[in-house]
Amino acid sequence: MSKKRGVGDEAMRYLSHRMRTEQEMRQHLKEKEYEDSEIEGAIDDLKAHHYIDDYEYALAFYRNSFEKLRGGMRAKRELEQKGVDALTAENALEDYKYEAGVDELANARRIAIESIYGFEATRGYENSVEAVLQSASDSEEAEYLDERKIASMARKLENRGYTSGVIYKIISEMRSWKIKA
Repeated sequence: MSKKRGVGDEAMRYLSHRMRTEQEMRQHLKEKEYEDSEIEGAIDDLKAHHYIDDYEYALAFYRNSFEKLRGGMRAKRELEQKGVDALTAENALEDYKYEAGVDELANARRIAIESIYGFEATRGYENSVEAVLQSASDSEEAEYLDERKIASMARKLENRGYTSGVIYKIISEMRSWKIKA
């Protein structure tokens, strides 16, 4: 029978793979059958040395989520499922959006354009959304998008965690978009 690792060694081994929330660490150490007093001591030590910090974890999580063009609501919900308290998750979200200059409306618009006009259409996206939409409308046989496509996009954006306000703005814009028939 092998000797059980010390609680601090086990915690550091668990952290060696990726950042962890306080709850994830507590759960892992409980599964490894450490005493509650050992676990709390280890958690206090890890927090004191900033090895676990739910606020920093949340900032990194948001960075990753927004790079994948997800909305803040979904990321916040996922953080809360990982044990980050709601206030910490909300503060980190607001701070990250401000510091990174996140424009969720622009991200949602990009998703919609890629879905409707194809990924190629967004290559010059940074230059002008209007150019993408104008080139699609120039065709003689261009038609407005049908409501099914618009409703489908609304569901897609909701699943990605965008707020209803952002979704309504995108849907409103999409009603003026045309696509070649």
